[in-house]
Amino acid sequence: PPADDADDDDATMDAAKLAPFAGFNLHEPIEPPGCALHLYRHLSKTGGTTLRFIFDKQTAMGDWEFPLIYGFKAVEWDALLSRWRAKARAWRDGGGGVGGPRTLVEVRGNWPDNWPAEHFRVVMDDVAELRREFGPSVGGAGDGLATCEVTTSLLLREPFAQYLSFYEYYIRKQQEGEARAEHVGKRWPDVPGKAAWGRDIGEWATRVHDMQTRELLGDKCTGQMRQPGYDVEWVDAATANADVAGSDPSAAELAVTVDGKTLRRVGVHPQAPECHAKVTDDDWTRFEKLVDEFDVVGVTERFDEFLLLLARRVGLAHPEYVRSNAGKHERDRGKMSAKTNAVIDAATTMDRAAHELAGTIQSRLVSAAGGDAFDKHVKKFRAQSEERGGRVFVGGIPARSPYKWVRESEAKAAGTTRVTPAAFTDDTGGGQAIAYIVMDPVMLVDASAPHGCVKGCNLDAA
Repeated sequence: PPADDADDDDATMDAAKLAPFAGFNLHEPIEPPGCALHLYRHLSKTGGTTLRFIFDKQTAMGDWEFPLIYGFKAVEWDALLSRWRAKARAWRDGGGGVGGPRTLVEVRGNWPDNWPAEHFRVVMDDVAELRREFGPSVGGAGDGLATCEVTTSLLLREPFAQYLSFYEYYIRKQQEGEARAEHVGKRWPDVPGKAAWGRDIGEWATRVHDMQTRELLGDKCTGQMRQPGYDVEWVDAATANADVAGSDPSAAELAVTVDGKTLRRVGVHPQAPECHAKVTDDDWTRFEKLVDEFDVVGVTERFDEFLLLLARRVGLAHPEYVRSNAGKHERDRGKMSAKTNAVIDAATTMDRAAHELAGTIQSRLVSAAGGDAFDKHVKKFRAQSEERGGRVFVGGIPARSPYKWVRESEAKAAGTTRVTPAAFTDDTGGGQAIAYIVMDPVMLVDASAPHGCVKGCNLDAA
């Protein structure tokens, strides 16, 4: 895309979108709105897990519900929309005030279902319909009914750092994995090791282009990012040193032998015909238009600034946090090989433009929110950070949560009463506990209940 595209005035920066930021009172505490739905699009390795725990905190405080696992199914999304609409209509018809629904939604995909990521256009259209039905009228002329805040957010990361983080979190362990007896005879994608997954970050990245741009679009074969890039074969060890038909001689040093069988790389794994993993000019146009639809857009490198824009725009009264999944890997480009730098740069042409666009939008939102005054607001938030129990709470120690999520079976066996805050659209509040590898049903209870916390306690200081 042209280098000056990010400087053009566009739909993202229209007056209606900027007006709520211009209305911030930075001297007043944040209050949740009477009725709201906020959807956050979580792209891989951009800070989303940290934000998820912040969302959890709002639920444990009783302010919001957070009812869906990030890889939800279409039927689960439709059910939430139905519940939310019913409660929002009742709240609006009753004159507003307290008791309206307040719902947080994270779209991540991948697990246990990829539906919301692959059908993100459908999700965004549904959100837009909620805004038309329940949000303020365009131009400010309304019918006198109470309105709901329906908003969306997106965070992107500097591509080189995002690729390093993705590689360290998902790919390196596969490359360094050892082929064992249980892998003999298996093929792509079920064999660990460098023959299948690539020698290093460079060999992986050569085949994985523009991850953030593709992931947001949702229809660009995003599963390919987490799959091995090469086909492999098992041959009798006695013939492994011969010219085995179909093998890749350039990868001979990657061969490993297990129980008399040798694993060798055959070549690049062919993508399925429907797998279009390269970002075209038309794709970029779609990406720009999609970014235009978000209310809060930012970059991970300015996370605190993004977070406070989000908290005030959406109504997240407890934004204090602890960084999650902060890897300890090398991040300095100067300490990487020139080849690795070149490969990743070549793989992230569109992602770099996307990151620049997101940064430009964030700067404009900050300007609308007060410019220098907002900068001081962010600095004050950081200055309040405090260490407790070996963890740094950015923004200070959060208020103690009055509620926590526990295993439903334990709570019911003890006769513990379920808590249902007014913001919930049903009595269970979802729970999303499967996202934390707690497969059992959970329920929200008083924090003093004698049951182990499975979610919602991450940001309670020791």
